[in-house]
Amino acid sequence: GEEISGSPYFCDIQPGEVDVSNSTASGMGLLAVGTFRESSFTIYSYDRFGNQLTKGGDHWHVTISGDEMPEVTIQDNNNGTYTVRYQTKERGNLLVWIGIKGREIPDCPFEVVSDVKVRRAIAQERAAERQAKIEAHRERKAAIEAEKDDRRKQREKEALEKPQENDGGDEVSGRGARVPKRGEKLFD
Repeated sequence: GEEISGSPYFCDIQPGEVDVSNSTASGMGLLAVGTFRESSFTIYSYDRFGNQLTKGGDHWHVTISGDEMPEVTIQDNNNGTYTVRYQTKERGNLLVWIGIKGREIPDCPFEVVSDVKVRRAIAQERAAERQAKIEAHRERKAAIEAEKDDRRKQREKEALEKPQENDGGDEVSGRGARVPKRGEKLFD
């Protein structure tokens, strides 16, 4: 019941370090791109708790391979997002890898179609598939966290239910105590 002097206290909580398993990327540059046109996509940095980062400074790497390996530029937007730009000169399929700290984000590599005419239907279909994969990944991660929490609660419950001993070594709870057989003396 007593009030703490100077309360309530206010604190500023910031997201933690970037976590590649929670970070995402999206944009047309990960779906279907037109040849001889600049293509782009955005990387979104998240911490291990799923909080989007609000500052930049992370060193993301992007590799694009296929029939050609276009030059890639990564712009730090200083808000936890990074804009990636590239341009293809040949038709074909590309693979895009996005990573940091030696690990790739979920769903890498991204399969990208490079063509003279970007096929909007293909891009929309791939965007829907990608979004479904991202949602499924987040649901799996939430289920794993819930399972870990349930196991932790079960261990705590079992620890509370475990019989405790007093100084004399006799069980206090009575559970698991030895019951004397008929006619047996407990005390001499």
